[in-house]
Amino acid sequence: MLNNFKKFLNKNSQKILWLFIFLYTFFFILICFWKYNNFLYNGIDLAIFNQVFFNTSEYRFFEFSVHPHSYLGDHFIPFILLLTPIYILFKGPLILLFLQSLILGLSAWPVYLITKEVFKSQNSNFVSIILSTVFLLNPLLWNTNLFEFHILPFALFFLLFAFYFFLKRKFLLYALFLILALTIREDISLIIFMFSFLPFLDYKKERPYKLIYFLFPFLISIFYFFSSNIIINHFNPDGAYKFLAYYQWLGESNSLFELIINILSQPLKVFLHFFSPRNLIVVFVFLLPFVFLPIFSKRYLLLALGPFIQFFLSSSGSEELLYKTHYAILFLLALTVSSIYGLKNFLKRKNCHREEKQTVLKILIQDKFFLIIFVGVTIIYANFVIGPTLSGSKEIYNYTKIKDRTIVIKTLIDKIPSDASIVSSFDFLPNLSNRQDLYSLHYGFLGKTQFSKDDYKFPEEVDYYLIDFSDLIIYQIQYNGQEKYFSGNNRLQEYLKNYGVVEVADTIVLFKKNYKSDIKLIETNTLLDHIQNKKIEQKFGQSYIINYSFIWQIFEKIEENYQLELQILDKKDNIVWQKIYPLAYGVYPTSEWKIEEAVKTNYKFLIPNKYLNQEYNFKINIINIKDAYAGLNGLRSAKGIIQEKEIIENFNIKHLTN
Repeated sequence: MLNNFKKFLNKNSQKILWLFIFLYTFFFILICFWKYNNFLYNGIDLAIFNQVFFNTSEYRFFEFSVHPHSYLGDHFIPFILLLTPIYILFKGPLILLFLQSLILGLSAWPVYLITKEVFKSQNSNFVSIILSTVFLLNPLLWNTNLFEFHILPFALFFLLFAFYFFLKRKFLLYALFLILALTIREDISLIIFMFSFLPFLDYKKERPYKLIYFLFPFLISIFYFFSSNIIINHFNPDGAYKFLAYYQWLGESNSLFELIINILSQPLKVFLHFFSPRNLIVVFVFLLPFVFLPIFSKRYLLLALGPFIQFFLSSSGSEELLYKTHYAILFLLALTVSSIYGLKNFLKRKNCHREEKQTVLKILIQDKFFLIIFVGVTIIYANFVIGPTLSGSKEIYNYTKIKDRTIVIKTLIDKIPSDASIVSSFDFLPNLSNRQDLYSLHYGFLGKTQFSKDDYKFPEEVDYYLIDFSDLIIYQIQYNGQEKYFSGNNRLQEYLKNYGVVEVADTIVLFKKNYKSDIKLIETNTLLDHIQNKKIEQKFGQSYIINYSFIWQIFEKIEENYQLELQILDKKDNIVWQKIYPLAYGVYPTSEWKIEEAVKTNYKFLIPNKYLNQEYNFKINIINIKDAYAGLNGLRSAKGIIQEKEIIENFNIKHLTN
């Protein structure tokens, strides 16, 4: 049976390859489009890239307003100019998501070709289709596809083809794909620099490499790396590469030269950081989807040495940032190539005739069935644990419970003219990014530009603010303890003083400049009264907006910023629905409340219709978030993950039935 299967794959390998590429691309296009249409791209990068493409297509090259300078001050990506003609045909984030899914799917093509070149035998088609399929199932690839849009995935396609043409000794095509890869981002030059050592990794003396295969990547990578940094420094207001901020734990460095000096002067500190538990976890996670095959061909891991130093020396946060986002792309070339050669070396052990003990390794080598089972189980396990298969499915299922939120957002966005300037929360940025003037709320709240001490202010002439005040809880989780966070609410109050509320739905509020409105989110010095339970106001899909007003008063100073948690319980007191709301919308946090001052908060909760009956009870908890962090959920959207919360006070409230 296995032989028949192998014959079938050998005969139809190319057809199967293109079928799998199509299925992968189609599947992820559907998921990414669904994610976009439900406002779940909240990591800011898709919005940034789309605005850069939009402005470039309008002859405002590399302009964007999310950061107060040209995009060339962040990264040098001339490849944007090559993609812009395609973007012009379908302006908007969806074409970018389509292209990203397509190029990641197409990357299986060079994997197939490289494997055929390495396994030059009658079974090469069989091995090639197996490895290219495994590549498409790689959770690191899936994570990249589901995370925000980036240009970086295009580099993987070009680098894999560059390696293939290196093996085929086709220099012109090899050089072309190296140059294309360089245009993706300045740090790709770190990988291409390591290409210059490939001639020394081939032990076959009968096939000497020409000197040009060493000199070309060596020279162009060095030239491109330093010239691109000069360009970036020129366009950055600080005159420096701002991502050096990730290495400030080594000491202050305002240039690459100063960073190198800091690294060389602290060898022990650098060594301990390299082998920290965080970095060791990342190494394990990177190897797991490849069934640890790269270990059997370690020399080609040298291709990842540059990114290894770049990221393993940084202080950029948790280990999941590397394997759940686009950064994994920088390691996939080395891991994929090493896996191909590693499998070849692994299978060669079958021909070893020396006496060995009955080890697990020997069983894997000699027993094909056991080997297939082991590889299959490991890949499935890796995808479930590292990838988005289980957690992503859970997020999609959970989102169906709050899908009316999408209707709310679309209703509010429809009230905003397409050419209006706007300040927006994370969730809405991509869908509003086809405009010249777009600003991210969090920069104005924090009052500082990214990785800089420079002040950040929104223009006074902004037309609209579209705010999801849940973001203020994220700010607390992510920035609490930092000086720029504590005065953020005061900055927000100042920005909104000349803006009126157009509409409120749950935590989402649309403000318009000089708009006269009777809607008040917060009132102070109000008369003490009971909780007001108002009428059911408006329907969105299968949910209703219900007005609740609460009046609060404290009798001793509160140091923390408390939040409001709404829970819906069934007759057995099981929680069937819950959501955390910023208390007083986060604009007037509890740490600033005055003793005996009456604070009235007016909420418009979005409640699913099925809970508006006597079978369910509403409960309010006042909570203090004790332990939380900013992470990624199963769909690789940003999320505040609360690990510990303290209930300060709770009470039940009556609700109207529909």
